[in-house]
Amino acid sequence: MRRWVIVILLSIAAGFWLGRLTIAEITDAFFPTTPRDAYVHTLASAGVLETALGRQWARSGEAVLEQGAVLATPFRESGYLDPAVPAAVAYRFRARAGQRFAVGVRIVPPSNALIFVDLFRAPTEPGEAPVHVLSADSGVTAVEYEPRRDGEFIVRVQPELLRGGRYTLTAEIGPTLAFPVSGAGVPNIQSFWGDARDGGARDHHGLDIFAPRGTPVLAATDGRVSSVRTTGLGGNVVWLRDERRGTSIYYAHLERQLVERGAIVRQGDTLGLVGNSGNARTTPPHLHFGIYRRGSGPVDPLPFVHPSSGVPRDPAVDVSAVGGWRRTVGATGSTRVPLRSAPTDQSPPLAALDGRSPLRVLAATGDWYRVRTPDGRQGYIAGRLTEPLAPIRTSALVDSVPLRDVPHDRGVEIARLPAGERVEVLGEAAGHLYVRVRGRQAWVSRGAAP
Repeated sequence: MRRWVIVILLSIAAGFWLGRLTIAEITDAFFPTTPRDAYVHTLASAGVLETALGRQWARSGEAVLEQGAVLATPFRESGYLDPAVPAAVAYRFRARAGQRFAVGVRIVPPSNALIFVDLFRAPTEPGEAPVHVLSADSGVTAVEYEPRRDGEFIVRVQPELLRGGRYTLTAEIGPTLAFPVSGAGVPNIQSFWGDARDGGARDHHGLDIFAPRGTPVLAATDGRVSSVRTTGLGGNVVWLRDERRGTSIYYAHLERQLVERGAIVRQGDTLGLVGNSGNARTTPPHLHFGIYRRGSGPVDPLPFVHPSSGVPRDPAVDVSAVGGWRRTVGATGSTRVPLRSAPTDQSPPLAALDGRSPLRVLAATGDWYRVRTPDGRQGYIAGRLTEPLAPIRTSALVDSVPLRDVPHDRGVEIARLPAGERVEVLGEAAGHLYVRVRGRQAWVSRGAAP
């Protein structure tokens, strides 16, 4: 037993030093302290977790971590979680080291229900489990995170048992640092990370930001000036230590330095002036901007300073359809409506749906609906390829038939309908008709209502 404990501890230490695990990730694996964990403990203590409802709630929270495609940011989606059906929803996003990843969930209308918002790092190898990164505090429905390494992240939203309702989730990714040259921006960068130097003998470990000589060079964040000196390579340089992120920021080729070693500066303070000192004497004035992380060496500065790509769009489709039903456009039997993994026309199709196939609308984002098909698949469908669930025809049943909850002969029988009863046909899928009868919507076999 002792040997296995040592092996586990050594594996964790190796993961940390190789940059595969952070202290937060290791701590959470052994000492779970999230609000959702505390709630699970409460359910277990009360015996609720052993009920069918409790088990379904717990399983739904784990199952959603394996679902979903990577979504582009900024992102906004308005959805619905049915209080009667224990469920959770998860979203995947990609973020880079140097970016700030922010997710907020707004409940509509405001509620005192517990909503658990958890952030995970997605696995990179088959068979691995997602690693918990952080959770929103109890009563809070927003998280912010600055990853130390590039990766995919999963945001899980889950209400407490028998609670739910309408919500809007917003996800944004932006830079953690301010742009370091006054009045300049990304268009002023003319040499990027990894560009060849000295005929390919070395790579460029920074950004070259071109600006007129004498343009103020700014502190990209609060920090302490750790070095002010002149070197043959960088010319007049300033090093700024960012203790919060464990990085050192390198400003080179300055015309002049305007700070002293040991100075405490605030974001936006002037550190020096753009020039071309050092080995940049034959080039136009510019700032060489580099970032170094202890234990990792130089890292790409671009994600640290690249502005976000806009603001999240409100849904352009009919949000009132969320929580209800629509159907695919087209004639019955035609298979031309793609169900996609993400809300873009370029995302891979998950299926080709028949025309007039009923869809449960789970959420709306941009010009898209996130839907669940009658056979349980989830994905996104363009709003223009759906229509309201208006009656297609009214038919009389030719025989006595069961009314079922799903389009399958093994579905639960809700009621027994007599021959001659009239039903409104709303859609069709899997050899069954979706009908409205006696104030409810459910399924009968296709031949029952010609």
